[in-house]
Amino acid sequence: MNIGRIDHETTANIGTAKGGLATNIVMPDLVLECEARSLSDEKLQKQTSKERKANYE
Repeated sequence: MNIGRIDHETTANIGTAKGGLATNIVMPDLVLECEARSLSDEKLQKQTSKERKANYE
């Protein structure tokens, strides 16, 4: 999943990251809340599809 400035029309960010109960541990789960914006519907669909796929990998 790409984040940051994807191209001149598209941007993707991680809004929040939640997981773990202590510092310096391997978390059993991690929840990322992501967002994407684009002036192109096609590029937005492509980016959000990548974000959703990353959820299951």
